[in-house]
Amino acid sequence: MATKEFEALALDGRNFPTWAMDLKVSLSLRRMYEAIAPPQEGAAPLAAPLKYNALFIIRNHIHPDLKAKYLMEEDPRALWLALQTQYEQQKAVILPEAISEWNHLRLQDFKSVGELNHVVHKTQC
Repeated sequence: MATKEFEALALDGRNFPTWAMDLKVSLSLRRMYEAIAPPQEGAAPLAAPLKYNALFIIRNHIHPDLKAKYLMEEDPRALWLALQTQYEQQKAVILPEAISEWNHLRLQDFKSVGELNHVVHKTQC
């Protein structure tokens, strides 16, 4: 069994940004990044060993339930795009909510972070 060089992608995708960067670095170090990169016009198709090595690395670093979900996927780029589509959309849902919560956070003498920022920036001028 292969050892994991970085944390596996969590089922809920909470660590997707870190996992995605770790995966890109890992594949790049092995000269396999082209397995998930957009295809270059006129480039030769990927050799089978390169394709399956990249697929092995991706599958070795995802949650077992994700592995089962994408069991029949044999193209590393297609798997990469499916995971990216599934988890990058969370930014559109989670980020606005987190920003709203941050803006309405109450701090001791201030009603909100915006009010605190106003006072801080006003005193720095």
